[in-house]
Amino acid sequence: MKKMICFICMFALILLSGCEDKKLSSAVSSLDNESSQRNVRYNAVNSCYQAYNTAKELVDASKVVVSGKVTGFTFVAVDRNSYEVATDETAQEDKEILTIYTVEVITPYKYINDNVPEKLNLWIEGGFEDMFIEEQLEALGGSDTITIAFNRPEIEIGKTYLFSLLTENGIDAFVRNSEQSAIDLSDPQNKDRLNLFTAQDIIDCFD
Repeated sequence: MKKMICFICMFALILLSGCEDKKLSSAVSSLDNESSQRNVRYNAVNSCYQAYNTAKELVDASKVVVSGKVTGFTFVAVDRNSYEVATDETAQEDKEILTIYTVEVITPYKYINDNVPEKLNLWIEGGFEDMFIEEQLEALGGSDTITIAFNRPEIEIGKTYLFSLLTENGIDAFVRNSEQSAIDLSDPQNKDRLNLFTAQDIIDCFD
């Protein structure tokens, strides 16, 4: 648990490092949407990450670059004040949902060490709106507010992506930039969401 708390804290630092002067710019708005299935509120956030102008800049800033297939996901609640895993002592209003994707590693282009795992856990800020409500509320353990990140990566189960990530233990990983760290590999010429470079441009950095 102590190790996991460490990685959650690192996730918070990643967000903090994204904006000018390493400050988190988070535009938070209370949507006050009511789910038709449950009495659920949604809290929208838009976190600012540093953008990378070239594939090499992103590669150099990442500790892990792999192609991988997304096979599933689960949810975990964290304390929004510390980004530590929420406990029974965490106030309900301080709980925030994160999505953890399971990624089967296909090709490791760059890794933090020589012990490349078969799978890694990709931690993404926020959950889903009007989907998987019961699962998210169960993870939140009593809170009725689900965080929605406007600029979260577009990740689908069963698809293969080129990931550029940060990690400390080689298992739990986080995006370097939510719009550049996961590029669909169905076509190597697919670009990041900022349209600055392609998946192939990243791969070519390792030739």
